[in-house]
Amino acid sequence: MGRAAVRLAAGLLALVSSAALAQQHRPRGVPIDAPRGLAGGGGADDVLATSSEWGGAGGVYTCEQWKQYLERMFRLADKRKRGFIDAQDFEIIPRASVVFRSATFDYFDMAGKGRVTRAEFLAFPSPFFARYDKKKSCRVFQEELARAQTPSAGARQPPPDEGAGFPGRSGGGGGFGGGYGGGGMGGGFGR
Repeated sequence: MGRAAVRLAAGLLALVSSAALAQQHRPRGVPIDAPRGLAGGGGADDVLATSSEWGGAGGVYTCEQWKQYLERMFRLADKRKRGFIDAQDFEIIPRASVVFRSATFDYFDMAGKGRVTRAEFLAFPSPFFARYDKKKSCRVFQEELARAQTPSAGARQPPPDEGAGFPGRSGGGGGFGGGYGGGGMGGGFGR
């Protein structure tokens, strides 16, 4: 076997291993019955079930962690280092990350140009922050997640947003609808 084949096999093994590890790890405050990774049923709980894949270091989730995660996904897809990805390049992202499993290229290609630049890809908001960052501070602590998942006495939790997935795909998946603000981590696409 040549060096290139060995490197490819090692890379694929690392990718599969990291995805499996991300599905097994669940941050504190995430309900035990929340779906895990690809076995999940879609919807609001997938936002929590996949949050440990991109953030949570030191007990806090930040917009910077989300942006770094998007950067890693973009670099994975932009193998030719062109600074943009097309539909064919994008195909690896939903396979590599359960966060994007229901994403379609067309959702990210808002201008319909047939390609998405790095800046355009990094500008998409996280459904996690849209849902859990009530202070709009770009910081969500484990304790806030736990409180958000525990209904207070007499308070009624709104039903999970079953249609929170990416447009163009059925089955939910946590989607990117409803950002906040503008620029880097906002935009409010959807909702």
